[in-house]
Amino acid sequence: RPRKTMGISGFGTHAHWSYQIGLFSGERVEGFGSLDGGTFFLAGIGYDFSSAATGLDRLVWRLDYLYNDPKPGDGAAAPYEHSWATSLLLARDRFQWVNELLYATGISPDAWGFTSLASYDVTDRVQTVFRYHYAHGDDDSLRLQRRYEREVEVTDGGYGEDYHALYAGLNYYI
Repeated sequence: RPRKTMGISGFGTHAHWSYQIGLFSGERVEGFGSLDGGTFFLAGIGYDFSSAATGLDRLVWRLDYLYNDPKPGDGAAAPYEHSWATSLLLARDRFQWVNELLYATGISPDAWGFTSLASYDVTDRVQTVFRYHYAHGDDDSLRLQRRYEREVEVTDGGYGEDYHALYAGLNYYI
C-alpha cells in the first residue's frame, strides 16, 4: 500500500491464500488530501506453500497488479498504466531469500526489472543483507535513485536504459 495518498484497502487470508485490494487517490500529499487527482487500483494474491513437504520453513508466492489512471501532476503511483509484479520468498532457519520480477507498461515507455534479496540472521538482533537489482526501460526511461545515486555527477541527468544496483549491509534491530 502506498504512503502519502488517500485511499481505502483491505486484505485477508483464507486457508493458504492471501489477498489484498485497494483504491487510492493519485495525489501525493501530506495529510488527508482531496479526491481531485486521478486514481489507481491495486490487487494482489498470494499462496503459502510452507506446509507442503518442501524442506523450507517458508515458501510464499505472490502476484500483484496496479492500474493507474492519473491526472497531470499526480505522483502517488509510478507513471505506468499497468504494473505487474510476481515474487517468491524462500526461508529456512536463519536464511531468507526473496526474488521479484516486475513489468510496467503504458503512459511511460515499457520497463521491467528483477530484484534478488538474501538475508541471514546472525543473531536475534543482527542480520546481514545482500541485494542485486536489474532494470531495463525503453528510450532512456529509467533514472538513478534520488537519495544517493543522483548525488554523483553523471551524464544525461542520470537517465538510461539499463540499471544495475548492488547493496550489502548489516541491519541491527532494537
